[in-house]
Amino acid sequence: MRIAISIIVNFFLYICSSNAQLIERYHADKFTTDQGLLQNNILDIEFDGRNLCWLSFPNGIQRFDGKQFTLIPVQQGLPDNKWTKFLRTSKGEILIAHPNGISRYVDDRNEFILIYKTTDVENTGIVFIGNEGNEILIFDGIKKIVSLNDQTY
Repeated sequence: MRIAISIIVNFFLYICSSNAQLIERYHADKFTTDQGLLQNNILDIEFDGRNLCWLSFPNGIQRFDGKQFTLIPVQQGLPDNKWTKFLRTSKGEILIAHPNGISRYVDDRNEFILIYKTTDVENTGIVFIGNEGNEILIFDGIKKIVSLNDQTY
């Protein structure tokens, strides 16, 4: 019995005397509508190849560069900016799924290109399934899975 107690006491002394891992402190910022967010409810978030943060909300899209939020309006190549989802391709490009299809953001020209258009009025929204090799798999929201080549779209 004394041996068992001695082993237990030595075990706890060993644990207490071992060096604990140092605690690293990280700085965290909180962003709300007071700091420039479009809304406090974020639907989706993704980072592009330049490490810019893209944020999707029920009522629009914003991009965050670490300092300020930029509203992304409906424009040529981006026919809708509500209820969107993002996918970062293997090349670091951002694809945006919206009720009208999929748009690709072209960073060096600061423009959007509509690469896939939905035609069915009953569309419930495109869902990105994933990226496999050079293929991007999507569910079109109705009845089929579509494969897009990420080189040619």
